[in-house]
Amino acid sequence: MTGLGVDYSSGRPSGAALAAQGVTTAIRYIRQGSSAKLLTLAEYRDLTAHGVTVLGVSELSTHDMETGRAAGQQACIADRTWLANLGIPLRQWACAADEHLAAGGPVSTAVAHAQGYVDVIGADAGVYGPIELVSACAADPVAGLAWRWLWGHEPTAAQITSLALWAWQRNTGTMTIDGVVCDLNTIYHSLGSVMALEQSDIQAVAAATANAIFAAQFTKQGTGQTGTISLPGFLQWSDTNFGVLAGLIRDGISAEQAALLLAIENHAAPTIDPAALKSSGLADDIVAAMVALFGKVTAPVPPVAS
Repeated sequence: MTGLGVDYSSGRPSGAALAAQGVTTAIRYIRQGSSAKLLTLAEYRDLTAHGVTVLGVSELSTHDMETGRAAGQQACIADRTWLANLGIPLRQWACAADEHLAAGGPVSTAVAHAQGYVDVIGADAGVYGPIELVSACAADPVAGLAWRWLWGHEPTAAQITSLALWAWQRNTGTMTIDGVVCDLNTIYHSLGSVMALEQSDIQAVAAATANAIFAAQFTKQGTGQTGTISLPGFLQWSDTNFGVLAGLIRDGISAEQAALLLAIENHAAPTIDPAALKSSGLADDIVAAMVALFGKVTAPVPPVAS
């Protein structure tokens, strides 16, 4: 176990009180439900100031995930808007199914709902649910990118590994902290180590992309210039004409590569289309590295009205 997590809805224990009990993570309700149970900006600041990681869960009723992919997209966009309006810098939250699901349609519909969340926020999305849902999500190429939070019977060691479970909400009792009854969660691994983009990851992808650009051949521009030249070669050839340099870069880098570089610069996680990147001239191994780090959804998703 890497940490103790709590979730609660009947009050707001202080960050100091949670930390004193060894709590490392608080999972808090966002957007849906009465204001009394929802995360506030002041609470978020208090928890994080005391070293407690804050994750979110968006849940109104036990039927939230029975509405499919498009509804999942719309719900996640609404969650994100709610957080932005309150100024809460939360980036990881889960959709929730707080009841057992029947085999067939209801499970597949709930998986589709989770896909909708992944469509919007990628692997920052999570899924909270019973074993049949987290198992189905783990097997799905899109929903499987979400972190998985199990409720119900304690999972076996084999299930923890095979389903890559983030945590289990215990069914063995609660703890009252600072006057608030808290559900307890066993956290199996650090969420950040699995899907957050570390600075080293960003630098590695930036270096790989830069290497590809520096290795590329650019068409020479200017009076009397013909043929191609590499970027280092150009810098050796002329260190004064930066207008020409800008033109070469504009010519030699594809829209997909430019978008990726901008996303790296902004520490964002763009949607990656491997086929488009390959066709733009990047080597297969570089494309594979980009997909592994950024490419959580490998094809553009139709826009959803916010």
